[in-house]
Amino acid sequence: MSIEAKPTYQPDQIVTSLPIILSELPPLEILGWRLRGKRYETIPVGLINMTVKIVDQTHVNDLATSIFGSSENKPGMGQIAPIITAAFIGNEGPDNIIYEPTDGFHRIETFIQRKSPYIEAIVLYGISQEEMYDLRILAANSVRATSFARIAE
Repeated sequence: MSIEAKPTYQPDQIVTSLPIILSELPPLEILGWRLRGKRYETIPVGLINMTVKIVDQTHVNDLATSIFGSSENKPGMGQIAPIITAAFIGNEGPDNIIYEPTDGFHRIETFIQRKSPYIEAIVLYGISQEEMYDLRILAANSVRATSFARIAE
């Protein structure tokens, strides 16, 4: 398996075309190699940082019915669209990964409230914090029920 590291990117080069990471490397190794790209994964909901969130509970409830089904024994359709997160090394050290959501806050909240351990995601690797916040702003602008406050810390 060959691994090619991309050069460092300038902050003004927002994610335009991230290559797909086809490697089976674990997420921490991808971060360790400082690879830049994206990959479709199933990630633990408990590793998603949801300390900053503003969600519409009605929308969360509607998503829960769509994904998990209703109490009237009507089956759900499952998760149709993946969330989008950026992977970073967590504050607890190099063996800790944290996923920062950029899109899919309502879906994540649905999975948290249903105590579902995993969620499907497109994980972005090698992007900067600034790029992550830019992506949050783009996603929040398309949702009427949320506003800029979602990304403010």
